[in-house]
Amino acid sequence: MTLLPLVSAFLFAAQTGANAPAQSEITDFAQLPVEEATAPRCSVAFAIIQGAQKEGDERAKQWPDLVNAKAREFFVVSMARLMDDRKLDREQIAQLVERETGRLQADNDKTANEMMPACLLLLDAAQL
Repeated sequence: MTLLPLVSAFLFAAQTGANAPAQSEITDFAQLPVEEATAPRCSVAFAIIQGAQKEGDERAKQWPDLVNAKAREFFVVSMARLMDDRKLDREQIAQLVERETGRLQADNDKTANEMMPACLLLLDAAQL
């Protein structure tokens, strides 16, 4: 499954900091402090689960409908914040999302599903 439509929507919506130079070369969410990486990582997990829900994957049905849960808005806000805080450009964000997607899908989405309880709490706390 591809995150291209979601990443494209984000890249269109996220204008803040798009032309600023990077503070440092961030190539992986693992390079960030956990409190800074959690929302972006959850955003990617939401996109994976939302895609699985659209495809009718039975494992994804155990989670709330992420379209109605405003997971896309959470994704945009999380990535825009990271872009602004770290002075990352759109290409760098897209690479981070692609790398994290690969990591979370490497085990047949098991990791994404394991992250969901905590990520759903974070989504609820965001009050979008």
